[in-house]
Formats: sequence, C-alpha cells, structure tokens
Amino acid sequence: MNKRLWTLSLLLLALLAFSAVPVLADEGIAVTLTPDSQELTVGDPVQLTLEVTHPAGYQVILPRLDQAWGPFEVRGQSQATTTANDDGTETTRQAIEVTLFELGEFETPELSFGVS
Repeated sequence: MNKRLWTLSLLLLALLAFSAVPVLADEGIAVTLTPDSQELTVGDPVQLTLEVTHPAGYQVILPRLDQAWGPFEVRGQSQATTTANDDGTETTRQAIEVTLFELGEFETPELSFGVS
C-alpha cells in the first residue's frame, strides 16, 4: 500500500456554535473533527474527536501535538483506537483536548497524519 500524507485544519468560532466538520474524502478515506460542545468559552477545555474512516487493513499514523498548537493549548491526546464498521471499512479515532484563552475566530493549524 502507498503511504499518503494528509493534512487538515478546522475553523473554530470562539463563543459561537459549531459542529462536526468533514475535512476530506478521497480514495475511500473520510476525516471529521468534531467538538464535544456546541459553545466554546474562553479557558474551558473542549474535546475534539478526530475520526478517520478508511478501508480495512490501512494504518493511520497520527502525530503527537506540542502543548502550543497555534492559538490552542493542547491539554491531552488519547491513544488512537481502530474499530471495524459494518460496511467493511474501519474508523480510527483520537480525542484531542484543547483550550483557548482569547476571543475571536480561530483556525486549527494543519494536522498532518499518514495513511498506509
């Protein structure tokens, strides 16, 4: 299998509602980044769930983020887990807990990951 490098970013609107954002869909790979809260308050932690749906047998390699990720403070990242789906694909998930200490609109920096 070819190893492909994917990047994604998400525009977060501080103090405004936001929901799941599909980031890309190519070659049977779909990525979403979903917050656990519909409102973001300055200083409160928000969990972003990264989901990569891919053909069975593929491996997703996710990076370890620095504590400072653009304007965000990364409080933690879970271990990635992969589960089988009923349609023969698999989904790799990781929770990323972040917080912001400013008001305004913010875009997550690129998040590069490999799929092989």
